[in-house]
Amino acid sequence: MQLPVSVNTLGSLVTTGLGLFGLFRPKAAAAMVGISPDGARGLSEVRATYGGLFLAMGLYATVLQSDEVFRGLGLAWMGAAVARTFSFVRDGSRFTANLGGIVMEAAIAASLLVPWGRFFGG
Repeated sequence: MQLPVSVNTLGSLVTTGLGLFGLFRPKAAAAMVGISPDGARGLSEVRATYGGLFLAMGLYATVLQSDEVFRGLGLAWMGAAVARTFSFVRDGSRFTANLGGIVMEAAIAASLLVPWGRFFGG
């Protein structure tokens, strides 16, 4: 069975979408991750990190369609999931939203790290 869009590409598109969200809706993106930007400088930081960084990584992986780039992006998402899990345990940040973040980050990581084409005729 040939999928019309690879699972790896879906992971990179989610990354791209989150980047667009962070770039154009920085206050909403900040609220989504539980931070409050301090003035124009804080908004700039949210746009740069949650916007530009995610957008560039996601677009690069989507356009290049390279297993190596998908894996690199997947490792970045896995790093986020591991760090959030560390905080969940170490900092006692046992909130539903944090648990949801761990699951989401790990799922995006899996979508990028697993060579899905081997399972679906890619």
